[in-house]
Amino acid sequence: MSSPLLEVKDLQVTVGEEQKVLLNGLNLTINAGETHVLMGHNGAGKSTLMSALMGDPRYTVTRGQIIFNGQDVTHEPADVRARAGMFLSFQTPEEIPGITLENFLRTAQNAITGKPVKVFAFRKELAQQMEALGMDPAYADRYLNVGFSGGEKKKSEILQLLMLKPKLALLDETDVEKIGLTRWQQPYLFLLEYAQWSHLASLGLRPSLICGHSLGELIALCLAGVYEPEVAWYILDTRSTHMAELEARATRETGMMAVPAEASVIEEARKTWPQLYVSNYNSPRQFIISGPRDVLLEARKSLRKRRIPAIMLNVSLAFHHPSMRVLRDMSLRRLNALAMQAPQIPMLSCITTRPYPDDQPGICEHIGDLDENSVRWVECVQAMWQRDGIRHFVEVGPQDTLCGLVNDIEPQALCLAAGRKGKEAEGMRQTCARLYALGHLTHDGVARHRQRWLDAAPAPAASAEVPAAPAARAAAPARDELPEAARKVLEILAAACGRDADSLKPEMDLRYDLALRSSRFPLIVQEVEEELGISVDFEALLHVATVGDLLRVLASLAPAEREPGEVAPLSAPQHGSGEDLPPLCCFDLGCCDEDGRPLPLVLDPAARGMGAHAGDVLAVWGPDAQALPLAELLGSLAPLGMTFALPDAALEDCLSLEQLGGHLYGLPALTALTALPETVHRACGRLDGILLCAPADRALAADEMEALCRSAKACGVRYVYALRWLHAGDAAHAAPWQEAGEAAARELGLPWRVVCVDDGGRPPIPRELGDLLARALTHGTSDRVLWRRAPADAPVRDWQWLERPELFPRVFSAAVAHEAMPWPEAARPSSRQMLACAQFSRYADPRLAGHGALPQDGQPWLPLSELLQTMLESGRLQLPWLEPTGFSDLRFAAPLPLPEAVTRECRITARSQSWLLQDGVMTRMCHVRLQSRDLAPNLRRINHFSPLARGMVFLAAAAGSLPPLWDGEVTVTGPDLPLEDFYAGCGMAEGWRLLEELAPAGDDLWQGRFDGMAQGIAPAGKSGYCSLLSAVDAILQAACRIMEETVPGAELAGGRLLWPQGWRLSGIGFIRFADAGLLCGARMPWRIQLRRGWDDERLQRYDAQVVDADGRVLLTLHQMEFEKDVRPQEGAGA
Repeated sequence: MSSPLLEVKDLQVTVGEEQKVLLNGLNLTINAGETHVLMGHNGAGKSTLMSALMGDPRYTVTRGQIIFNGQDVTHEPADVRARAGMFLSFQTPEEIPGITLENFLRTAQNAITGKPVKVFAFRKELAQQMEALGMDPAYADRYLNVGFSGGEKKKSEILQLLMLKPKLALLDETDVEKIGLTRWQQPYLFLLEYAQWSHLASLGLRPSLICGHSLGELIALCLAGVYEPEVAWYILDTRSTHMAELEARATRETGMMAVPAEASVIEEARKTWPQLYVSNYNSPRQFIISGPRDVLLEARKSLRKRRIPAIMLNVSLAFHHPSMRVLRDMSLRRLNALAMQAPQIPMLSCITTRPYPDDQPGICEHIGDLDENSVRWVECVQAMWQRDGIRHFVEVGPQDTLCGLVNDIEPQALCLAAGRKGKEAEGMRQTCARLYALGHLTHDGVARHRQRWLDAAPAPAASAEVPAAPAARAAAPARDELPEAARKVLEILAAACGRDADSLKPEMDLRYDLALRSSRFPLIVQEVEEELGISVDFEALLHVATVGDLLRVLASLAPAEREPGEVAPLSAPQHGSGEDLPPLCCFDLGCCDEDGRPLPLVLDPAARGMGAHAGDVLAVWGPDAQALPLAELLGSLAPLGMTFALPDAALEDCLSLEQLGGHLYGLPALTALTALPETVHRACGRLDGILLCAPADRALAADEMEALCRSAKACGVRYVYALRWLHAGDAAHAAPWQEAGEAAARELGLPWRVVCVDDGGRPPIPRELGDLLARALTHGTSDRVLWRRAPADAPVRDWQWLERPELFPRVFSAAVAHEAMPWPEAARPSSRQMLACAQFSRYADPRLAGHGALPQDGQPWLPLSELLQTMLESGRLQLPWLEPTGFSDLRFAAPLPLPEAVTRECRITARSQSWLLQDGVMTRMCHVRLQSRDLAPNLRRINHFSPLARGMVFLAAAAGSLPPLWDGEVTVTGPDLPLEDFYAGCGMAEGWRLLEELAPAGDDLWQGRFDGMAQGIAPAGKSGYCSLLSAVDAILQAACRIMEETVPGAELAGGRLLWPQGWRLSGIGFIRFADAGLLCGARMPWRIQLRRGWDDERLQRYDAQVVDADGRVLLTLHQMEFEKDVRPQEGAGA
């Protein structure tokens, strides 16, 4: 029996001076003619073994033997082993300048054989082997590996193996590197991605859209069902062969360069060097440019001087460049001869960013264009996000490269990768789990794989008996209290994510299932603190991922404990004591009942208050002011751009005011209070108001008030507000310093108002104090006010507002109709929640009698603009110092019928939310919910309410910038769509026929004309947004007319709503208004432009904008959605 070719016995290998053991006790036997494959994870020691066998001096053999071809080579150097017939192919071959590939091979062959090499025979053999490998003969004269691509280097390694003919070849990941060769990379990528897709499809994944990046588009065509896998393999194999040939013949005259910079930098470079071409628009800050190599090098030098890290790519050709005609070389005739069909799943082209055509010639034209045109990935993702409404993305492939690009383009997008380098199985399992949780995988599909997943999952830890809770946790909520707390948390989560609370499950992921971004989470926690009366440490939430995790963490938190009688410091709020914190209510100290108790203050939304305006300079002063909640108190005024002059000691706690849009100025210590006005006036240039604050146990000097008022009057101060905190249970009356200041201000004609704050020793609810102060300064009417927490059983009348039908015609106070309009027990009016009512009838507003005819009985129905105006008025009444700037997340139930001689009643809940930065402006959100009172068959009202509409109203000091939805002039390209029969079929009276014309203006683009003054929805001059909301009605009519024209089966005559029968208006994503000043100068007629972003048998989605006669954008609307109504409509039927 012959001896083994290689025998390794008990091998131990170490590295470094510390003799770190890398291999230990390894045994291996290889006989001649055998092939052995070593497998293991990264770092297992595969490359270390190869290097040790070859005699790499970096490694030391401390034990064992290496016997090769019967000779002990354990301690022999590498050249001896090479002459003996061992050969090592490196993972990353070294570059050797100055030595050509031919000289290197001839010298090596001479050293191994020990005989002179015959040049003619050597060159003949070299040419034959290079031809077999598909290598350009010119490579023989190039320096070894210098400037070679990864594929070229590996070909060089294989060429060495073929020429030197070793007895034993040690190939360190040669096959892996071979996959990196252009010739093999493309077919192998297809196999991987098709396998991933097949697995996901077997689980029930049915994407709404497929899009590929570069080569991925050819693979995506197979996944979309355009051609079979056999055809895909043929196209990719042919393409890769052609590209390999082009690479082999390349003279490297062209190249590519990655530039991580803004688009403006790229455009500037192209103007300087017109020969440059943008091959890839990968992200807003990642571009690949191509062109002549010398021009690229010149551009790189210029960019690097500006500290822009331009990077030359190691390629021999310029891909996605007009000179690249790989697929063209296959000829359209050959492509057209292959079996193809229309995409079975909508397919988006990464070149045109439009859907693929259905006909084979068109598909082949797109394929032929792929290699010689730019990859417009940014536009693709934006189109999928904005036009098509895609929110969840799945990447198939070896890594998550495209996920990173998608998130750079649309940070709110959820992108899941089917492959993760080094953790392929885990990555696929996690992606499948998230897709299933999101509802994208079917139950039956997952069930078929369930057992395999269970087998692969680690065994659960043995259950242990739950230890008894320690004494320190005795104050935690009892078990019977947890369901109520959990219900409140679920309601808050449901409102934040737009789902029903009943649909939330403990296993749902907050980020991936509910789409709650990390920036939104602190606001949710803040609201939970308010509702549950607990203080949440964010460190406790670091490992919270699911709804169940959040409920368990919150259930473990108890309200902060204090000694009996101890008052929580105002500077360290703990948010209540466990039970629901009642709101602060306003009482008029100048108007009392028979028992001397102050009566509730009726707020007037039309009052001018103390004349506070946006941009005012407000001085804030008082003893121990830093101990007061100044950041809370001023938080609702900061977005008005006010400047606050504060004591230096309070600045640090008030830095959040700058983030909200305010400006801070630190006041040094004052020698006397009377110096306050002059000090601020001198530092800030003016002084508009003064806010004096005193905690319960401190007071200002009464004898300084007269001098303070005189100094304030001299400095142009327009108002002074004096706040004093009371001890719990103290009588509500003005302090001596407040009365002295009030008397002095009255003599000087200086507005002075007194506020006493009795919060029961409890800290404020977030934004509560700020909203009260903002209302008082801008709309308050009483000179003496008490802010006091309402008793738990306080009636609704404790929070009232004065109805102003001339300004708010649709909304009236809930207190007036509370007996006749039942409310849930949990509904309580407060500074943060307004309860109101609305009524709609054909008798009160005869215009409504002409709005449509419902199919079942021919009754008119409530216009969309009326719903929006009601929501807008509710938001303005809740936050009267702000102006409405738009809506978001609008959801609609069934239309509200308007029977003759019947008044339809609605309940309104408007709850103010947090601030956010919207269009560059600090914007307040107000969640408004409308419910309609149902009618019995005999049209009598019953005490049951159905959802009608809900959504967010945006309010701010002024509207932000309003960019157009699309650039360029929109030009009509086809004949007008007839409107007369459409309006007649809908039952629309003349006054509601808002469109004067409507015509196509391109692919999925239409333009219409609308007279903004034709149909007002409020008395003239009483609301600045009436015409704009009427324009939303016009947009709705235009979208429905387009659907009638273009949606199959929608050509229905008469007896229907605006939208075709079987469809329903389900929601609108965003509506944004232009600044009120722009609206005042907008000239008629207005143009309505619509673009369809989604079009299939289940969903229609439109974006729109309103433009005046001068081309200025007045309103933008995103994602007006119509859904196929396959289930009974909920809501406001009769």
